[in-house]
Amino acid sequence: MNRAGSRSPDTQLARTGSPTRRDSLILQDALYQPHDPKKLPPTVIKGKLHHCLKTYDACAFRHELCGNKLDPNEKNADDLTCLDQALASIEFLITRSICTSHIVEKEEGPRIGQTLKNLRSLISMCKMLVQDPRTLAPKDKFLHAFPPPYFLLAVIKSACEDYKNPTTGATRDASNVLEVNKLMAEILQHPTARHHKHVAFLSAFPACIRTTIELIGRERFEPDAVAAQRFMHMSFVFNEPELFKCAAMTPELYKPGNLCNWDEVLSVLQRNPDKFRDFYFALLSSKLRGGIRREFAEDIKKRSSYNIPVMHVSHTLMEATRDVFGEEVAQCAVRLRQRYLRPVAPNVGKANWKHHSAKAEELAEMSWKDVRTAIRQLT
Repeated sequence: MNRAGSRSPDTQLARTGSPTRRDSLILQDALYQPHDPKKLPPTVIKGKLHHCLKTYDACAFRHELCGNKLDPNEKNADDLTCLDQALASIEFLITRSICTSHIVEKEEGPRIGQTLKNLRSLISMCKMLVQDPRTLAPKDKFLHAFPPPYFLLAVIKSACEDYKNPTTGATRDASNVLEVNKLMAEILQHPTARHHKHVAFLSAFPACIRTTIELIGRERFEPDAVAAQRFMHMSFVFNEPELFKCAAMTPELYKPGNLCNWDEVLSVLQRNPDKFRDFYFALLSSKLRGGIRREFAEDIKKRSSYNIPVMHVSHTLMEATRDVFGEEVAQCAVRLRQRYLRPVAPNVGKANWKHHSAKAEELAEMSWKDVRTAIRQLT
């Protein structure tokens, strides 16, 4: 004790133990005076959200965005908003993992787990940003120019060489997506199988890509024709039909050629369309879409009148056209319907009929705000 009869600070600390967690979180005034003018105090540090993105810290990101209401549109040194930075980071992880040998260079085990953990954390933060009504739309397209997936192709080739065809005993054809699809499914079912670690790692990416596209909207996924066919190949191999359908809607898809011999795949699927139903209809529509556009464009130049029979083209049929053949073909069908066919009005009041025929156009004009609203309603 001191002369006043009170305990010294050291004695008091010894009796009460170490400071509480709450006390340790309280910033003392001494920490601010004096302070380095180049280093801002923790309470006013700028770029906290961008820092959370760089460190893949989804919990801290949620706290700063939803709790402290920090601005999601604050730009970093690269002039990127939080959503732009998140999408760029997702692209980087996807490209590095699928297209390079980064995973197998060294420390393979930790890299595989950490890469998937970081990717899912970024997607989680993207979802938070899209749900926030303050977030601006991203300025760039997602995965527009996708390089050759060298690591994916190498794993497929190695697996086909190691697992012979059980019927013929010959090496499996790595270019046959149907056979590769079956082989990848067999490897994934057996955790002790050779190449399982790499196949399981790669199989996670189609779903991650599809989830990101659903968050930001399909209109921001516009790969070139070559990249689109690569996504179709990856989706088919790992059984991700939604991404396959997104990629198959790319305009002029087969202009650079058939990278995966899709004609033969379509021919095989046609014999049993129910087994790969979603893939079959998406592939069929991608083949028909270009032909329909060309024929209609040429035909409308030559004909001055159309002899169209009286027929009922319902709004339901227009919706089905969009689902099967994509937005652009559906719009073409709507224009045909309005100009040349004689549609029968649905069973609605006259006041509503004039709005009913324009439904397809309204859906096509879905704004970024509508996309965010839809996402918030799903959660």
